[in-house]
Order: sequence, then structure tokens, then C-alpha cells
Amino acid sequence: MNDSRPRLDVILPVHNEAETIEPVIRELLEELAPHLDARLIVCEDGSVDGTLPILRRLAASFPIHVITSEQRKGYARALIDGFRFAGAAEVLVLDADGQCDPRDFPSLWSSRHAADI
Repeated sequence: MNDSRPRLDVILPVHNEAETIEPVIRELLEELAPHLDARLIVCEDGSVDGTLPILRRLAASFPIHVITSEQRKGYARALIDGFRFAGAAEVLVLDADGQCDPRDFPSLWSSRHAADI
């Protein structure tokens, strides 16, 4: 399919989010899909609570790439791994704990050229 919508990679560092990761991902993709071609790069950081099997199941149905580690590498290293994999001209980093409201995305996206970030 030739998708003419802008492409965005979204980096989500994740550690022990089994209770919330599925609704967070579903809501995020639901909000982004009408606006652009989004891919989630989920940097799973050695979770021990069942997060990884949930991510693998979701990745089978959604535009999600999971980068995983058996050992905890930390937030900064998870982000670095995500940025290394990202290929879109624009990248968004969000924590995966549900604190960021995906409904804020259209406003952020429309003002993305107003500042050097």
C-alpha cells in the first residue's frame, strides 16, 4: 500500500508495564492512525512481570517493533537503542506508563516546526 501520510517513529521505553501496556499502545495507535503512518519502537528493558509476551502478541497485529533485553539496561540505553532503529525523519519519545494523553498529539504535531527540538 502506498501511504502518502507523514511517517513517524514513536519510541516507547518500557519496563514492567504488563498491567497498562496494552491499553496504552491501543489508544496511542488509535489516535495516531488518522494523522500519519506511525510505527511504535518498543524498547522493552528486561521486564519480569509478563510485559514481553503482551508486546509480542500486539506486534503480530500492529505496526510495532520490539527491541528487548534479558537484563535491565536502563532508560537512556533503551532510548539509544530506539533511536538507532528509527528510520523516520521525525521521532516522538513517550513514556509507556499512560501518563501522556494521546489526544494531545494533533496539537503537538501541528506545532512541530515552531521550535527546534
